[in-house]
Amino acid sequence: MRLTRTLFSMWPALALLPIFLGCGGVEIILKSPVESQCGSAGLKGCPELTSGVLIYVEGDEVKGKAKLLKGAAENAPANVRKFAAALKDLNKIPGTGAYMKTILKIADILASAPGAEAGPGAPVARGGGRPGAPDDATGPRENGVVSPATSRSRVSCGPMAAYGSCMWVVAGPMVLTELSVDPTCPAEMAAGAVRFSGALELPRWVAVNPHGLGGQRSMVRRGESLFLGVAGPGANDPRCSLTWSGFRPDDGR
Repeated sequence: MRLTRTLFSMWPALALLPIFLGCGGVEIILKSPVESQCGSAGLKGCPELTSGVLIYVEGDEVKGKAKLLKGAAENAPANVRKFAAALKDLNKIPGTGAYMKTILKIADILASAPGAEAGPGAPVARGGGRPGAPDDATGPRENGVVSPATSRSRVSCGPMAAYGSCMWVVAGPMVLTELSVDPTCPAEMAAGAVRFSGALELPRWVAVNPHGLGGQRSMVRRGESLFLGVAGPGANDPRCSLTWSGFRPDDGR
């Protein structure tokens, strides 16, 4: 009888438990072990990387990948690959089984990220591009300033739907030497390289609100295009613009 009364008194809390776990199950189960593995790998920017893992697992692959690449760009590739390998061991933790298929995709993204030794210097693009040719091998210089508010090359944002308005900027191959958004724009902007088609696909690399490339370079490959995405009301705001410059590589890559 005492056990029955005890369970009855606990019923409100027990009834809420599935709701609690359902709402924040990913963070409850994964956040601590991901942070621990990140720290053990000796990485900087673990909050960014952990956030990227959680967001990706929760279903926002574009934003999650951007954070993963941004975090990877702070570290040497060897350490990033060590972290990627460690993520695969999360299946040993009870409750992670339902997330492992997605975690393995995240591990692949991190394992192929060039990291700080090779990527461009923008906040996120550093994780996805590659260095360009040396100065004595550059091709014709090109540059421009673009804005969705005045562009006629708007395109469906596809997996970047959160940005609302997207446009093509310049087709590859192109080695970018400068990539900056107008800091007066009130909305978030994203630029990156993606396969050129009728609509945006998942970008190969993406930079969120880039403010220069820090003297380094990022590559838009042949068959790809540089794109710009602007969130919410910024789609019609002429201040929401992207300034870019670069050159065509002599080898045509």
